[in-house]
Amino acid sequence: KGMFPGSRIVAAARFMCTPGSHGDLSQGFAKNPELSNITQNMRPTLGSGKDFFAHAVREEIKYGADFIKIMATGGFFTPYDNPSQQQLNDEELESIIRTAHEWGKTVTAQQQQDAPRESGENYLYMVDKVKSRDKLLPVFHQGDDFKWLTNMLEYRHPDGGQIKYIGVSCNKSLNKEQWIDWFKLVFKYIKNSSNPNICTHAFGVGAPDILEMFPFTSSDSTRWLKSA
Repeated sequence: KGMFPGSRIVAAARFMCTPGSHGDLSQGFAKNPELSNITQNMRPTLGSGKDFFAHAVREEIKYGADFIKIMATGGFFTPYDNPSQQQLNDEELESIIRTAHEWGKTVTAQQQQDAPRESGENYLYMVDKVKSRDKLLPVFHQGDDFKWLTNMLEYRHPDGGQIKYIGVSCNKSLNKEQWIDWFKLVFKYIKNSSNPNICTHAFGVGAPDILEMFPFTSSDSTRWLKSA
């Protein structure tokens, strides 16, 4: 039947973001405001306000999303923001997380901080805001010092529990061989840690050979959407 064994796809087709944020792809047409506005309005999960995002989460779940992805901070590849900016306010974040949890869905954030320490602090901040800490996904990025991965793997909550799920995000400006070398090192650290069975989500990885090469628990990639 042309089928082959591979990873199960857990889909979140459209991420939550605000105008002018890292997820606002209409920024590429910013010098043509009319065209930029048309492009912006084509993305139904791009908006502002707690009520907008509560509705957007429900819409994504209606269309079959397995989890909800948010663009929490600025990024490196959008022209008018930077990675240190919080781009969903606390009220909007709370609305997204509360609505998703009401429907039994997980929320994961793409955030790219100048200091990985801030990413860890954000995780600890969010732990106190949600009912289930296992729905949070701290992310380790290629280029970060591996001491931050070690911190995730060895972290203990006050009750002694460990982090059960982390995201790993390769640098998209590097080549495939550099990704593979980095993933090898990531899983070596995991294997040698006190938390060797931690689940891993691969951000932006759609190459079947890489998915088969490493024991990712899950992955996401817009390649699947673009080629569908």
